[in-house]
Parts: sequence; structure tokens; C-alpha cells
Amino acid sequence: MSQGADTILVISDGLPQVKKGLTDQQLAAQRARMEEWSKANAAAIAAHQAAVANAPTRRVWVPDQPARPPRPPSKNRALKEGQKPDMGDPGAPARPGYWKEVRDVPPGPKPPSMGGEGGNWSLADFFDHVDTIYKEVYVQKGLKMPKIHCIGYQIDPEGRVFLEKLSAHYKGQFRLVNRMR
Repeated sequence: MSQGADTILVISDGLPQVKKGLTDQQLAAQRARMEEWSKANAAAIAAHQAAVANAPTRRVWVPDQPARPPRPPSKNRALKEGQKPDMGDPGAPARPGYWKEVRDVPPGPKPPSMGGEGGNWSLADFFDHVDTIYKEVYVQKGLKMPKIHCIGYQIDPEGRVFLEKLSAHYKGQFRLVNRMR
């Protein structure tokens, strides 16, 4: 859209998951919560740090690891959105067992959650985003709103509804593709 395209094609296999960022106000509120929590739990935090420093150690035997042969990358695995391709495995040589020192650390006090997180963008958030770009780029160039066409490839039901509504809102078409021929 930033280049002024008149047609946009969206191809997806599921519901888009764009995380909402925190506003400056939400970040400031989180910082204040953390400071307040740190002050209120200063004794518990200090006790945990002391427990970690004084935690006893013990020896644990790590067993032999057999050699792992290399494996080539998978060729026929269909990827889903956000999934990394299988790059194979270079393998690993055999490793003899050994003793390892471990420290038994008790769990510490748990800080407050971020809170105020907005989750993922909704369809309305996508509409707002597209409309904002339209106003910033298209209006000043005298261009009309682009059509957005969508293709759902082996898509889940929620993703299909999303793409159908997106394409309908921007006067595009939706097509469902269940498999490639």
C-alpha cells in the first residue's frame, strides 16, 4: 500500500496473529507496577538471592550420548504461517558420560504480569490500519482505495471468516484453495 498499489493479494493459511504493542501509558503503568512490587517484595527478593547464593550443590551423572547420524532437510513438508523450514540435522558424534555439578535453587517471588496487553489485532484493527495507510498515501496522490483479494490455502475456519470479511470490506474476492493440483 505504501507504493500506491491498486490491487492487493493476501494469501494465508490461518487467522493472522499480529501482536498489539503497548502504548507509552501502558508501559509507564507497567514500570510503576514493577517498582511498587519490588519495594513491597524487597525482603522476599533478598531472601531468594541469599538462598540462590547458598544453595547446596550436588553431583549428577549425565549418561553417555550415542552418535546421531545426519538427516537431510525434509522436502515435502507443507509449512504453516510462522513456521520455520526443516533444515535437517547435521548429526552429532557420540559423547561419553560425565559428572555435572547442579545447584538446587528454590523458586523465587514472581513479579506481576505485564497486564494491559491487548493480545492480537482484531479485524477492526486491520481495517483501521489499512484506512490509515489509505489516508496517508492514497488520498494525497488522488488514488482510490485498493481492492484486497484474499486466498485461503488449507485455511482454518476462523482464518477463512477473517479473509472473507477483509476481501468483502475492500471490494475484493475470496477464494478457498484446499490443495494444489
